[in-house]
Amino acid sequence: MAKKIQYSERLGEIADTKIGILADDQVLKLLAERKQLEGLRDQYEQAQQERAALTAAEREKAHLEEELEHLNTLISPDKPDEELFHLIEDRKVLGVKLESAAQALAGFKKGDQAVGLLSSVVEEAAVLLVSPATKPTTEKVIRPALAVSEIPSVLEETPKKMLQGSVEDTFGREKIGEGGLELGSALATYLEQIRNDISSIGKILDGLPEGASKNKTFMLEVAKIDPAYAMHYANKDVLKTNEDFNLAVVTMKNERQSGSVLAEMLPEARTGKVVLVAVKQDYRNVRFVLPQMPEYDEIMEKAKKMTLDKVKEMKDSIDALSLIPKVLQKDATFMKKVAEIAPVA
Repeated sequence: MAKKIQYSERLGEIADTKIGILADDQVLKLLAERKQLEGLRDQYEQAQQERAALTAAEREKAHLEEELEHLNTLISPDKPDEELFHLIEDRKVLGVKLESAAQALAGFKKGDQAVGLLSSVVEEAAVLLVSPATKPTTEKVIRPALAVSEIPSVLEETPKKMLQGSVEDTFGREKIGEGGLELGSALATYLEQIRNDISSIGKILDGLPEGASKNKTFMLEVAKIDPAYAMHYANKDVLKTNEDFNLAVVTMKNERQSGSVLAEMLPEARTGKVVLVAVKQDYRNVRFVLPQMPEYDEIMEKAKKMTLDKVKEMKDSIDALSLIPKVLQKDATFMKKVAEIAPVA
């Protein structure tokens, strides 16, 4: 903070200097000093932002480690096979996320070394650049500052910032509800950040202004990247109660296998129509079916067919029972069909 004040004070002094009375060489030196001061100020502010990003990355890794530790406590022999199957799948996904977070953190720590080196350069430059004189005379010699090109090249290795501050400043002017994804808009910038750093999607969505979670167009674009995250962060009152939005999200493939869209929905929003579409995407979503749903029979038949196909595909590599949702295991006729394909313990 002290150095930032020095920069501001010295740049203010230069701005107030009546350069018309100075000799040509003094004017040139003063202009060069101003340019170098501005460059070093910007570099120092970037370094501070990178340090903040490092702290955020450390918090993210610690959070994932806590989640993994909690998940491990849930995996126990007393659980039904279906539940264990889902827990193991969740642990695999969490393991991938944790590995990505560790790699990102390693990159930030490497960048933090550059930040430390930059800080020492800035300190040295600050001593050279800060001058109490506001009116140089012909006897005053302005000592040369470090050229921007002299800043160590290691700075170039500093990781890119996950979030640009300017986005937050402009977001309030976005139209909330529909649209707002024009090229260069704040919402479009957020989407680009998510696409460029998918491992930080949760962190980026956590930092969104509230209005973004109410914007249907924006959240559907997020869903194309990761439907489970989109449903989790969608506004509870505006979007999570909207069946059109829910249907659109459950039709999207979750290539990242980051979680269940239906698990992130409001229970009352899981209508028969929504569950049927979700089952067509992943037969295991049949666990959300309710007997009172008008689509109950259709959902069950679809889930049974897809389950049998999965058992045929996986019968030589995994216990067939672990592939069968608990709700289907209660159907004796169906389980006989399973036994014809693969033995069930």
